[in-house]
Amino acid sequence: MKHKAFFIFMTALLIGSPLYAQKYKIALIHSYQEGYSGAGIVNKLFVKGLKDQQIDFQLRTFYLDCEKYESVEEEQRISEFADSIRSWEGDLIAVLDDQATYSIMACGNPYVRQIPVVFSGVNYPNQDLLAQYPNITGYIDKPDYLTTCRMIERIMGKVRIHILNGRTVLDRLIWKDLSEQCKGSEITLHQWKRQEALPGKLNIPISDKDDTEYESLHEKLNEYNHLDSTIVVRLSSDSVAARDLMWLSSGIFKYSLFLYTKRDYTTLRIGSLFDNPGFETINEGFGIKEYMLGGYFAPIETQLSDMTAGIKERLQGKIPVPAVKQIAKQHLVNWQAMKRYQIPLKAFHRNIPSCTGRGGKNTQLPS
Repeated sequence: MKHKAFFIFMTALLIGSPLYAQKYKIALIHSYQEGYSGAGIVNKLFVKGLKDQQIDFQLRTFYLDCEKYESVEEEQRISEFADSIRSWEGDLIAVLDDQATYSIMACGNPYVRQIPVVFSGVNYPNQDLLAQYPNITGYIDKPDYLTTCRMIERIMGKVRIHILNGRTVLDRLIWKDLSEQCKGSEITLHQWKRQEALPGKLNIPISDKDDTEYESLHEKLNEYNHLDSTIVVRLSSDSVAARDLMWLSSGIFKYSLFLYTKRDYTTLRIGSLFDNPGFETINEGFGIKEYMLGGYFAPIETQLSDMTAGIKERLQGKIPVPAVKQIAKQHLVNWQAMKRYQIPLKAFHRNIPSCTGRGGKNTQLPS
């Protein structure tokens, strides 16, 4: 009888321990370079999420440094990561963001098909590649451009929202998606052209003018600061002139601001050029860059909480249904940015009552 009681006790103890007390080897692959802005927070939240799920684990972290390499080199690099994980006898690969998620499927390493892979923070997953990998599951945050533009308008009034967009596959996906979402809405889209540097009705060149004429121009620009509609302006990252970019961001136009739709070398510092607060449709860098006021997207805390819950399922041999899930979005604002730009609380409570604050010691906007 004593032996039976002891057996029951030990069984209960094992079942109550983290995933039956097995230590799992988990590899985490970042899309960006080691030490990128936000990496420390992401790593900390990832570890916290695994612990919250009571997973006993060893962790190895890899950085793809996607901005440094062309696609062939990038895929070779992530294939080498996979070989290293195989030699380590890893149990699962966790992948963050679009570039690493695409590359791990495109690299062709056979080991990628043999191990559970969970991705997160992806805005536009490659559906054709995903269909070839039943072992890959994950979490997406598909941007909601229209809701974000309306959030901006409710806080800032009628504005001209600038996005930096080029000819890459991701850029084309972003512009196509944005165009489709805004079709038939009150938000209009414009393609930036050099002659738009000044409103056509002013017909005043911006070079070779003396101080008097610049003062006169400034007065006319102030008159033009009153918009009757919100416009999204596409600035080509392949051709926009530096002078135009400086001019648009200089604060001459109080309605001119920047919308951060992707994280790459073309956009990393652009938001800091604008005198007015910037907004985001993605969570990368949110709460870190003091000039980014907020947006409508899935917070990084939710992203990694969902991801680590999915990792637990995969380690238990389960396949989530559906295999790819949308992470819940929120209206978010950076508390420190709000104070920096002296935006009153009533702008949020009146117009966006569900808005949540981040930054400093405050996690909720004060009442």
